[in-house]
Amino acid sequence: MDPAWTASRKLAFVVIFATGTLFQGEAIAGVITYQQGFILNNINESYDATAGTRSTLFDTSEITGTVNLPGFDQSLGHLTGVDISFTSEFDHISYGQAFDSSAEVTGTRTESYRCGGWGSSRWCTRTYNLFSNSTFISGTANSELTIELTDPSGQSFNVSDTNILSCSQNANTSTAVLCSRPEDDLANEFNGSLSLSGIDLDVFLGVDPLVFTLTNQASFSAICDSVDWSVGGTIQNFDSCTAYNDVFWDGLVSVAYSYTPKGLDVDAPGLTLPATIAMVAGLLFAAAGRRREIPCK
Repeated sequence: MDPAWTASRKLAFVVIFATGTLFQGEAIAGVITYQQGFILNNINESYDATAGTRSTLFDTSEITGTVNLPGFDQSLGHLTGVDISFTSEFDHISYGQAFDSSAEVTGTRTESYRCGGWGSSRWCTRTYNLFSNSTFISGTANSELTIELTDPSGQSFNVSDTNILSCSQNANTSTAVLCSRPEDDLANEFNGSLSLSGIDLDVFLGVDPLVFTLTNQASFSAICDSVDWSVGGTIQNFDSCTAYNDVFWDGLVSVAYSYTPKGLDVDAPGLTLPATIAMVAGLLFAAAGRRREIPCK
């Protein structure tokens, strides 16, 4: 089955806020946050029905996606910090199944039972065939997820998970035998904050976007039992096995820019916050005094 990749492009320009203090020399600071969601679903499946030898089921696939977030708009002011993080969950669903529809007759079993009508009861016998039949699948299903800041080149995070595909079954009274092993590993959290050590803030300035590469790799490897019995060296039956692996990953990538708004830079002379507030308060007080001095007519 072909893997599928979809991405939701939800850019949120809504987390914009400012804070301030009244301490000498500190200016108002702003933060703007951009976010984009993503979905990567990777499925691989294999069916095997090879007679004659134990056969290997194997499949692997890798899908990638990208998330692009805007750089810092310098018209807002002076960039002072960058915080990059992601939150996500993944479901890892898999199963292995083995089936054998034919069995070797290994002997017979005879049992006695009462038979006949009323007054003519007697002992009768009946004979059953005895069979030898078995099947199994043995293997694992694996997943590996990676998120990396690729432009500018930065840190990457990855997580892996393994499910078991193995099961087996034996029977001596039936011509068919089946076993299955489902395993659902759901709602696994995969979160992180990227370190920007060694990256200059200047690379976040301008119109070039931040580019994140996401990779979802799914694979499995299993052995299917395909040999039970033969006549004169000729295989008389075969097993069929199925392996399935689904890794569904979705989440949100965020970048938050901290900055000093233009016109409120602490380095600008005469624009410290307490001085500005004092000047405005003085002008308002003076204007109020003038209004009270207007003579009545």
